[in-house]
Formats: sequence, C-alpha cells, structure tokens
Amino acid sequence: MKLAQFFVKGVFCTSMLAISLLGKAAIGDSGDHHSKIVTSQVDAQTLAKHPTWRRLLFLPKVPQAYEKSEITQSNFFLVHGDVVNPQAELQAIIQALSVNDLTVICQFPARAAFVSHQIGISFDDEQCHDFSVWQSQMGLDELALVFASEHSENLASAFAHVFIRASDKGAWHDTSINYTVSTNPSDSKALALTKALTGRSPMVLQIMPYTKKTEQYLSDGRDVWVYPLDLTSDEVRQIMRHIYETRALNRPYFFTHKNCATEILRLIDVVRTDQNLADSSGKITTPSEIARLLTEHGMIASREFISSEVTKAQANFKKDITQSYLNQKDPALSAPMHRIGVGVAKVQADTAYTLSIKGAYHDLLDRPQGVRQFHDLSLLTADIAWQHQQGPSLESFRLLSTRSYHPDDDRPSHGIHLGLIKAVDASNTDNTRHLVLDARQEKGKAWVVGVDGLQTLMCHAFLIKGVQLGNINQGYRVGIGANAGCAYVGNRYRMTGEMELPIWLHPDKSASRSVYVQPTVKVAAQYDINQNEAVRLTGKLSKNNAHTDNDVTLQYLKYF
Repeated sequence: MKLAQFFVKGVFCTSMLAISLLGKAAIGDSGDHHSKIVTSQVDAQTLAKHPTWRRLLFLPKVPQAYEKSEITQSNFFLVHGDVVNPQAELQAIIQALSVNDLTVICQFPARAAFVSHQIGISFDDEQCHDFSVWQSQMGLDELALVFASEHSENLASAFAHVFIRASDKGAWHDTSINYTVSTNPSDSKALALTKALTGRSPMVLQIMPYTKKTEQYLSDGRDVWVYPLDLTSDEVRQIMRHIYETRALNRPYFFTHKNCATEILRLIDVVRTDQNLADSSGKITTPSEIARLLTEHGMIASREFISSEVTKAQANFKKDITQSYLNQKDPALSAPMHRIGVGVAKVQADTAYTLSIKGAYHDLLDRPQGVRQFHDLSLLTADIAWQHQQGPSLESFRLLSTRSYHPDDDRPSHGIHLGLIKAVDASNTDNTRHLVLDARQEKGKAWVVGVDGLQTLMCHAFLIKGVQLGNINQGYRVGIGANAGCAYVGNRYRMTGEMELPIWLHPDKSASRSVYVQPTVKVAAQYDINQNEAVRLTGKLSKNNAHTDNDVTLQYLKYF
C-alpha cells in the first residue's frame, strides 16, 4: 500500500514538473460525463473553466476578464489578490494533492475530491479528522428536501421555508441542514424585512436534529412535506463536503433571490453540472418553486406529508387528509407564482390599456394549487396604464401586500400593505388622482361561511388604520375605518367582493374638508384557462367629493 502511494506521489510530482517546464505531459481520464482532463497547460486552463470548478469558487457562469467571486473572505481562497484566479486556485489544489498537504485538502475537501476525480487519482476524505467527525454526525445515505408551509403570523416566514434533511440508515436520528437569515432581536419586523430585502442581514447555516426542527413548524400550525432527492451516494457525499467547506462563510441573505431555496439549488448544481437549476428558478425564487422545479427535473419520486392540527381543522378533515387535498396543497405540484398581465380598462369615460406585473407569490384570486388555504400575499407588484392623451402612467407599485385569515380558530386576522397607489384627495372638488405612498394595517376576524370539498366561501371584517403621503392636501392624510368582504375560493375560478369605509383626516383651515368618509366598493373574479393562463375581471366604485369614480379592467394573465 505504501509502495502504491509512493508511486502515485511520484507520478504527481513528475506531472507537475512537466506542466511547469514542458506543458505536454498527459495523464488521467475521468471516464464519466465531465470533461476529459490531461495535465498539459492547455488542459489545466480547460479544467479551470469547468462549470463545477467555477461553482465551487462561487464564480459567475461565464468567465470574466477580471474574475469576482460572491465570496469576499480571503481565507476562502488559496491564492490571494484583488481578483480570483481560478487556474491558480486549481494549481494550488493539485500541488496540495501531490504532496498530500492535509491542511489544504481538509479545508477544501469538495475541491480536492473534484480535482482528484478529474485527473484520475483516488481521494480519501477520511484522512481529514475534523471533517470525518463532522460528517459522521450528519448522515450520508440520503438527502431530502423538506418544505414547511407558509407562516401566516410571521412576515419573515410568510413565503414558506425549505431545508435539507440528511439521513443515515444506521443512525438513530436525522439531521436538518438549514440556511436562514440572521436577524437582530432588537429590530422591528419592518426593519428586519427591509434588511432581508436589501441584503443587509447575513445568511447563516443552522444544523440541528431533524425532529426538533420539524416540531417547531408543526407547533406553529405549519404543514411539513418531505421529498427524498434522487442523488447518488457519491453526489450526496460531495454535497456534504461542499457544505463543510462553506459552513462559516459570511454571505448576504436576500429575501428574493439568495435565500434558503436558492442555496439548495446551488448545492445540487455543484454535483449536477448539466442541470443549471439555479438559473431555471428566475430572478425571484420562492420555496414552493424549488419543490416544483426539482419534480420537473425528475429528482423527486416520493413524498411524505406531516399535517399540523390547524390544517386538519381548516380542511374539515378531522380524521384523515384525503388524497385530493394532498394533491391540491402539495408544493411540488404548485402553480407558477410569477405573473404578467395585459388588458383594457374603462376609467370613467376613458379607455386605457394596462400592464400588470407580480414579482412573486399568491393573492386570493390566483390559482390556489400548492399553497395553504386562504394565503394572501404578494411581493413586488406593479400596475401600469396607458391612455391616448396622457401616455403611460404608474397606477400602483406594491412592495408588500398581505392578509392573514384565520377562519377556523380564535386568532385574529390581520393585513399589512405598503407601496405606491393612485389616490384621490376628496377634501376638495378637484378629484384628481395622484400617486401617493400608502401604508395600512388591518386587524379583525374571518369566518368560513360554506364549504364544498375544496371550494370555500370565506368572509371577513377588519378595522383599518393607515397613512398616505404625497401630492394631497397638506401633503398627508391619516385614516381609520373598516372594511368587510367575502371570497369564494374554488379550484378553477375565484371571486372576491369588499366594501371599505375609511375616515380620512388632515387638519386644514381653508374651505377644504379636513375630515371625510371616502367609501369604496371592489369586486373581482378570475377564471383559469389552464395552469399558466387566466383571465381576471376587476371593478371599483369610489365616492370622492363631487364625483363617484368607477373603473373596470379585463386582463389576460400569464403565469411563469
């Protein structure tokens, strides 16, 4: 055995000398779908451009003149400088392997394993004591995607959550590997959300017993879905190596595009070069899209559903959850959550053409496939209108709009809305619409009025308070009031209706009204043509000062 090891090291040293002096010596053939690698200078450059090598270094997909990695910590690289040199990093790993430098090899076991495989030599990570102890606590037989459903009471978890379960058939417990955002306990919910949206909070890796992790979600009334991943034992082991060498990295967490969901796709892309799952997920990625995307790529063959008691009550299935309910709520079968719409509107006597965009997630009119019942949450939505005489104009831009309904228990229902909307200042007879910053909170109660299988009629009543800032009398107005409405949620079509009675106040000594009521009635309906297409009809009637305004919009929606 020692003679064989001595021979391998001798071949390596000879090869390295040939690379530096002649650039012509050839060894190695991986024999799989990866690129064939020889140890000439030309082929060293080829290996340095390999997608897997670039992903291990967090480099962009396409090589750049000046390479920049997502990682800025200097200890993540062996060759230091203002830019990353992937070929120099490769040569440093080859050099470490040639002399069995365990300091380097055991710091970056995923890189060492990849390079060893490519140049055709054996690699044994069990010689790395700390890594062997770490992975023995994790489980190496199977990795599974775990989906925890949307948390209606917590904005940071309102888009659901995904993490990894590592299983070892010979161990008595499984382990959860969880990427999440690190928050400051002193931050308000709004500040914590703002930091997560703008990348001002770090991403952290949490490792804990799987049963403890799932119990946290179930106690919060959140369902848990488990999807074993179709990965080979070698792929599982390489993913664990990469998790180990990146476990202490300091990276920003973005609520929309670098989050718990995208991190799991990134890990799979490290061992599945031809998949490009991270690129397939789009610019805004939600946890349910991960389950659906992996299903579409044939990586999920089975599922396990763990129901919370809250879900059993909401579904009216006190003993069993039916198969139809499972299919309806399975995130792996969820409908696409990004949306674009075009349509025509009648605003007073004028005709306008409309464009609407929804960044992510789901309102009550969207197809309810794959989300929890009565989940109403949209992120980054915009409405644009074009009229012949006025040209294009922004009608609304919602950073966040959410309502949490609890019709089957004693918890209060509530809502938060933040963004820009077109509003009419009804304190005077001008009745001109202006874009204002609108922030509102709602709190009240919801009830289920009727249930027919998966089709439900739910009603609500809220007290509201809010403020609007912008081109209105005195530059602002504050409001209190109430709204009430109902929603029919069916599999193929949905309808909503609501009446709102806000009382607006902005003290003014002029002839303009300083306190007034501005009632509004809204109705809407959507019919799904198929999973990716729908038509939506909305109508609104508002009593302003001297006029009653009305508008009706018909839109064709495309989901992706």
